[in-house]
This record gives sequence, structure tokens and C-alpha cells, in this order.
Amino acid sequence: MLKGDCVAIDGSKFKAVNNRDGSFTKNKIANRLAHLEADVERYINEMVRIDRQEDGEARAEKVAHLARRYGRIQQEIARLKAMDRALADAPDRPISLTDPDARAMATSARHGGMVG
Repeated sequence: MLKGDCVAIDGSKFKAVNNRDGSFTKNKIANRLAHLEADVERYINEMVRIDRQEDGEARAEKVAHLARRYGRIQQEIARLKAMDRALADAPDRPISLTDPDARAMATSARHGGMVG
């Protein structure tokens, strides 16, 4: 037991309730937006190619499928941009959707860390 004024720190890392997907930083949002915008460009180019090269019902099905995927990507882009605005207003820079006190923590794991 300790007597008097002492502080003890053990350095334990405790896993938070949310995972990496629920934790956002400025760099993570920027990287994800770049990937999604590349996907949008790829889908638009594919729709143009299908429109030029294919005919009939198969063409319509492929274009409709790509249009649905394009719509989902646009929704995700809008969600990430809203998260980026919320991140700018946050007092602490990282935002965790489930556990507001959780932060990314470096570990000795191969892929760099966990949210704790």
C-alpha cells in the first residue's frame, strides 16, 4: 500500500466500446473521401463505356446497377462531409460515434493500434 501523496500509472490500454470504423480523424475522413471520389469517377467511366458498347436489356441492367452503387457512394460522401464539419466543431479533434471518450491508441500490433 502507498502512504502519503503518490501517483501510480500502470499504462494499461482498455478497448473502447466502438471500433476503428466508429472513430474519425481529419486524415481518415480525407483518405476515405479520396477513395470514394476515385470510385465515383470509375463508375461514371464504366457507365459511359457500357452506354457506348452495349445494347438492350443487359445494358439497362448494368447501368441501373452502377447507378445504385453510385447513389450509395454519394450518400457516404455526404455523411463523411457532415462528419468533417462536426469534427471541425469538436473540442477534442477525434470523434468517436459510440464512446465519446475513446481515442486511437498505438499498440505493438501489426496494423498500428486500437480505439481505447
